[in-house]
Amino acid sequence: MGRDVATAALLGTASGVLDCFVFGFQVPQFARRLFGDGAQSASYLPLLSQRLDSDVDDAWELVNANLSLWLLISAALTLVGEAACFAGWWWSPPDSMQSLAFRLTAIFLPYMVFLCTMAQAVSTLHAMGKFGLAVLCTVWVNVIWLVTAGWIVPTLTDNSTDQAMILAVAIVGAAALQCVLVAIPLFRAGYRWARVPLRGNADVRTI
Repeated sequence: MGRDVATAALLGTASGVLDCFVFGFQVPQFARRLFGDGAQSASYLPLLSQRLDSDVDDAWELVNANLSLWLLISAALTLVGEAACFAGWWWSPPDSMQSLAFRLTAIFLPYMVFLCTMAQAVSTLHAMGKFGLAVLCTVWVNVIWLVTAGWIVPTLTDNSTDQAMILAVAIVGAAALQCVLVAIPLFRAGYRWARVPLRGNADVRTI
């Protein structure tokens, strides 16, 4: 609620800039609901819990397979989305709300990769019974969002379009840093990156 109030106060509600901002932000959020949470986690967590009870090495292999799978999917969707945004921006009238919506969506699309990665890392930590730092890291984007919208952006420019762009970049940057923060307890728990073939992988088929 606080971040929404701060964003509305910064961008205003009459110009259409806020609507474009919300639209761009909802695109990666929708992808997260499809791929980062919900049914995907419901298929991944029971499988991971079984592996943790039987063989820790197999469990880490499953974690790598799952992360690789969703990094690949989210990256592919991001590239397709970026191409679509470029085409939409190219054919939109200059300086229109339609053009701004495509530009903001293009900025926000990499957020999808960070959201999906974050969701898988947090799910892994939860399966291992580690909740505190994982939950604390999830509020990081909101903190950066509030500080940027409430104090930083108003000192940089008075143009609402530029303010929306700067705020969008700050949010995506905060999401990238959020993934780093979540990776710290994951590495402390014993995780190490290793390449896992996805083609023909039974775990990937199960998920």
